[in-house]
Amino acid sequence: KVPRRVTRVKRNAHIRPISRESVGGNSNCSEQNRELLTKLEHISRKHSYSVFAVTSAVKGEGKTVTSVNLSLSMRKELNLRVLLMECNMRSPAFGDYFEFGGDTPGLREVLDGEAVLDESVARVDGTDLYVMHGGRDVRSMPNSMNYGMKRLMDRVRVEFDYVILDTPPIAPVADVNILSKFVDGLLMVVRADSTSRDMVIKAVQSMPDADIVGIVLNRIKTYKQQYY
Repeated sequence: KVPRRVTRVKRNAHIRPISRESVGGNSNCSEQNRELLTKLEHISRKHSYSVFAVTSAVKGEGKTVTSVNLSLSMRKELNLRVLLMECNMRSPAFGDYFEFGGDTPGLREVLDGEAVLDESVARVDGTDLYVMHGGRDVRSMPNSMNYGMKRLMDRVRVEFDYVILDTPPIAPVADVNILSKFVDGLLMVVRADSTSRDMVIKAVQSMPDADIVGIVLNRIKTYKQQYY
């Protein structure tokens, strides 16, 4: 077994003061996050999985906040080194949840050979949660995605206990099909009372080679509260 290395992180990130609901402060939301984490931990032990992608059939399902909350839960409940990666480079959103230094490079710069992992990973203050944002705002995936992503994922698998990829929605582009080759399992986020059953089935069928380990039903209304 390759010994785990310590990433020489040069930057810090700060969680933005957003709503308690968004970061799992609501008690119902926190409980649902723990249930999701318990199920993923069982899958991980059974199949030796450590890298998960979080996606959805279409945009607006809540996959990014699910990725953030899942990563925070892993760090808090399991006390493990967790890397959260923003892989939706067409529509980056991590800036809504974390504060990075203005000169912090991201995934795009790493894949293009303009930065290295140690420069691009930021450690959330006082935790073992590490975050990499998507990089400069572009409207296409880099040409180096296949080769560059494989090399990067080979390294982060050694460096971290869990890696969570916040990916684009499955429709209308094929980015998730590319990214799914580099992960162990895929989580689909479905917004209750919004996404049709046929749309979810179509999205699942478009990913025949992916191991979809679960579906997260988001925004269920119970006692006038919304949670996972």
